[in-house]
Amino acid sequence: MLAASDSPGAQTLSKRRQGEYKGILGLIRIMKHGALVKEETDLAIDVCGAVHNIRESISVVQQEVSGILCSATMRQHAQL
Repeated sequence: MLAASDSPGAQTLSKRRQGEYKGILGLIRIMKHGALVKEETDLAIDVCGAVHNIRESISVVQQEVSGILCSATMRQHAQL
């Protein structure tokens, strides 16, 4: 049996909190020294994390938007 932290949803959330967003990973692949740039950016985010954790904020907003979109889709289907 999988632990809650091993579920696909938990793994995705964990990756988001680490800054592993699909768009960011795409940029890393096409940028010269992309992995190094991400590593340095992650370090800067971690240093500033004591003041404000931007990764957590992005994750929260992303979940809120996902919920809003899901609700809108359900309303559209209910109107059909």
